[in-house]
Amino acid sequence: MNNYKWTILEVSSEEGLITHAKYHVVASDETNSVETEGNWYFSDKIIKIPYEDVTEQDIIEWVEKETTQDGNNLIKSNLDKQLEALKSQTVTQLPWIQTFTPGS
Repeated sequence: MNNYKWTILEVSSEEGLITHAKYHVVASDETNSVETEGNWYFSDKIIKIPYEDVTEQDIIEWVEKETTQDGNNLIKSNLDKQLEALKSQTVTQLPWIQTFTPGS
């Protein structure tokens, strides 16, 4: 089971209605983590509660709802694919990095 940590970095609004949110999401499993940052422009201007009462969690829920199609969240799905790819990845040392060995 992967864990997701969302952060809302900024929002845009018109006449007190939220039109856009910039987000950052970190997904992690037992070993690895990946992250993404993006902008979501809401299909409808959103305000369900007074603007001054909007919380970060409210905006996260709105972004998650709009990015979910047929029960599949597009953002989380892409992060899950990256985490899965890391499990089978073989890391090779970069050729320009020298390994120090004593006495050489």
